[in-house]
Amino acid sequence: MNDNASKKGLFSRRNVVLVIVILLLVGLIFSAVATGLYGLLSNSDAMTINEQNFNLDDYYWQVYITKRALFNTGDILTKTVLQEKIPGTDITREALLRDSVDSALRVSAAVLSMAKEYNVTLTSEDQDSVDKKIAEFVSEIGGRKAYEDFLRNHRTSEAALKRYYETNALLERMEKAVYAEGKPLDLTEGERASAQGHYNEVFARYSYILFLTLDGKGNPLSAAQLEAKQGLAAAAAALASDKANDFNQINRDYGDDASEQNETYMYYIAKNSNLSQELEDAVFNTPVGEVSPLVSLPNGMIIIKRHDLDNGKIEEHYAATRKAKLQTDVGNNAKTYSINYGDAYDSIEIR
Repeated sequence: MNDNASKKGLFSRRNVVLVIVILLLVGLIFSAVATGLYGLLSNSDAMTINEQNFNLDDYYWQVYITKRALFNTGDILTKTVLQEKIPGTDITREALLRDSVDSALRVSAAVLSMAKEYNVTLTSEDQDSVDKKIAEFVSEIGGRKAYEDFLRNHRTSEAALKRYYETNALLERMEKAVYAEGKPLDLTEGERASAQGHYNEVFARYSYILFLTLDGKGNPLSAAQLEAKQGLAAAAAALASDKANDFNQINRDYGDDASEQNETYMYYIAKNSNLSQELEDAVFNTPVGEVSPLVSLPNGMIIIKRHDLDNGKIEEHYAATRKAKLQTDVGNNAKTYSINYGDAYDSIEIR
């Protein structure tokens, strides 16, 4: 009877609830301790580059970014996948990833060091932009809960993301504060002259007559429609080959894209632009002052008239040259930096 009473007391509702509460508390305490330990570890120095410290969470965030760039995935990779050789090389995915992360962090160190040298700081607008980028990433991941899971699974932190986006913002701010027109590292006279020469080589100015081989809904023309369009294009090409004829008038009479073109409207194109290779080749293969034969494009046919190049895009080209100068300076500085690996680096596990 006493034994039964003891058992009844042991398994009473009050005691069972008490045991559950104790277990939950133990779980919470363990989770808090584990989170605290991870927080301490993530704040440990993984490496120092030119007096710029990078923690474990910085390193693991860069691993994620670099995986997306190299392998088009941010997923955690298995050891088997990481030990696969890059096609045509003797380099494993893991080795390439480690080297690429080191290089990327060298570049970050260069940006931070140069910003310090030229006293470049972020504006409130820059900080708002950083916060917006983090918010966009949270949304991309799937919301706050998924984001917190991501940070834990990828062994990084929001502080690391913030530092990463702040470094990118510093690079953009440095372009405006140090490399823009009239700023300390603006183009020299020699660099401007070189940029002008390059501009003349890589830019062209042209007008065109376009013949589409798709209908208004984006569907291919019927055989009969295509034959008629080809005949129209051939007739226009014959007229355009005679310099005595008005190219713009031929466009208005025959072309499918005449509404925006008149006697003064011209287009610019740069080599290695995002336009079609067929169009780029047609423009640059046509001598200045001449008209091209009929050229086939993926969705139509085109006749090109190439004009003398003016300086309509030169300021845009100067701006691109300044940006390239900044990137070159950052890259050259980064190459000179050695990496001092911290005690925490040995704990890094590439996944």
